Amino acid sequence: MTRKVFARFACGMILCVGLLSFGRAAPAADAPKADAAKPMVAVFLLDAPLTESGGGESIPLFSPPGLSLRELVSRMDKAKDDPAVKAVVLMCEDAGWGRGQAEEIRQAMDRLKAAGKDVYAHTDSAGTGEYLVLSGATRVSASPSADFWI
Repeated sequence: MTRKVFARFACGMILCVGLLSFGRAAPAADAPKADAAKPMVAVFLLDAPLTESGGGESIPLFSPPGLSLRELVSRMDKAKDDPAVKAVVLMCEDAGWGRGQAEEIRQAMDRLKAAGKDVYAHTDSAGTGEYLVLSGATRVSASPSADFWI
């Protein structure tokens, strides 16, 4: 008896789902997509030193893999080419970059600005390398208790 009840219940559910999905209208081909026109802001959290090797070149033993400089610059270039991205925010927190890494990030920021995208930067603490990167932004903000070690 219970098999018959279960079979009827299952068939009824399948029939209901089929009827509900059949009654749905398909989206019009000429209707604009809501996500395509929606402006976005790309946010990069830079809170650790950048590695020089690619992400898949080494095996981290006791910590998660860090962001490589190559990955960061390629992501910034993708944001530059994406028409939905209207601005970029760099959240810089005691990263400790070298001068060469700072210069490469500055060049990526210059490409973003040349593409017409605003670059905003924020920090709570910055050394010389971070300050070099932050000074290339369209607008820089810092918390009132921020430390600048120049």
